[in-house]
Amino acid sequence: MDTPLTLLKYVGKALLQLFPGGGLVAEVVIEAVPQAAQLIWDSCNAKTEAGPDPIRLTTLIAAVAAVPPHRLRAAVDQIVREIAGGRTEAERQILATYLMHVQASVRRSLRRDSDPTGTTIPPGLVLRKAGDLVRFLPGRLPRLRPGFQPLGDGDLELVELLGVGGFGEVWKARHRRRSQARPVALKFCLDEEAKRSLPREVELIDRVQAQGSHPGFVQLLHAHLGRIRPSWSTSTSRAAT
Repeated sequence: MDTPLTLLKYVGKALLQLFPGGGLVAEVVIEAVPQAAQLIWDSCNAKTEAGPDPIRLTTLIAAVAAVPPHRLRAAVDQIVREIAGGRTEAERQILATYLMHVQASVRRSLRRDSDPTGTTIPPGLVLRKAGDLVRFLPGRLPRLRPGFQPLGDGDLELVELLGVGGFGEVWKARHRRRSQARPVALKFCLDEEAKRSLPREVELIDRVQAQGSHPGFVQLLHAHLGRIRPSWSTSTSRAAT
């Protein structure tokens, strides 16, 4: 029976199938996305005698998009224990990190003017081949993860990945102790070249904001120019909110 996390289990099993003897590391996971999409496609349609079932696959994608982010961590941990119990701790961590970010990738692909949250399926969405699945799978492995507290014992906690680019990553974060506080967007600078220009950019934004609000201009609330340590990487980064 399908559950809201059936698709995540298919994704996890596909990656483990591609690397049966170990060697599941971040770089090879990303390189294997097209092959994983084919295995996921085959798994979703394994019991369908009449051929591919695009309705079922669309339903599984919709279910992942709709899962509350705060429930995702425990669910992913359960999936990893179930399907990767015999793998090394490092492999299980990579698998869990990738599965945690499937939802963010799905939501980014589904965002549109009528649903900026990306939690619903647009009318007429049909997946006709395995390649159509690729855009719903993370094309790179983020260096941060939900639950990470970027300032150590600070009050902000990462909730959901909003975007990944050459500059770094953008995350939705919540205040851990103030349930009524509005969430904020944290932009992490993970590129060494960009880090050097970040102080100048912050100064420029401060000057612009001092002149008043501007339509379409996202307000900069705070900039932390020190280094932070990502939750599963040995690299460092800096953040702005």
